[in-house]
Amino acid sequence: MTELNLLSSDNFLAVSDVSMDIMESLQMTSDDIVYIPLTRKVIRYSTLMPALSSDLMDRYAGLRLKAVEYLKVHNHITEYKLLRDDPIHWDCNIEVQINRKKFNKFYDELGDVYQKRVVDPQKNPEENTKKLRISDFSYSKEDEVIFGNQKTKLPANTNQSEICKYMFKQPITGDWISWETVYEAIQGVAIKNKSRVIYDAVEDINTKTLRELGLKILEVKDKKIRINPRFF
Repeated sequence: MTELNLLSSDNFLAVSDVSMDIMESLQMTSDDIVYIPLTRKVIRYSTLMPALSSDLMDRYAGLRLKAVEYLKVHNHITEYKLLRDDPIHWDCNIEVQINRKKFNKFYDELGDVYQKRVVDPQKNPEENTKKLRISDFSYSKEDEVIFGNQKTKLPANTNQSEICKYMFKQPITGDWISWETVYEAIQGVAIKNKSRVIYDAVEDINTKTLRELGLKILEVKDKKIRINPRFF
């Protein structure tokens, strides 16, 4: 199942998380409709919810809901509906309609990928050296950061979009580029006392790509910037 291999670590774990919940519910009923929580009381993967805070809970809920949407888009489930019965927006259920034959087939394939991506690396951590490839990423004319079959759109004609355009045009060597160079390239003038502009824009980019793609694409250090070294 090639599309599973394209998922970032957090997105893959989110898909695994909700799929396990669906399978557990299916085991206790003969119906083709099951109900799973938007957020679990007992967190299965700490990387999806590393600490208790409202922002991280929003992210956790978003990852799980996007994972269910992923299952729908790829026809592993028939339909789903978010049920908003509780005033606390995290504490609600998702109704999931499935075709048992299709879902069982997908779940078996998910298990094979899970073995390779999660179980085996834990047994042999020294062999877990595979890196993401920069070729998996691109930046479109529509100001979208694209990772495999996923994408997230940045606001056009902003420091965020211009920084990404500039960085994706540079040779990906792992070398750091100074904020001054980036700012002058995107604005056409010296940075002077506006170094915070680059930092804030990079933070906004990483916040968005972490939330929607599952990883940060840029790295900042000592007023320098580079593509995340995981990609080369």
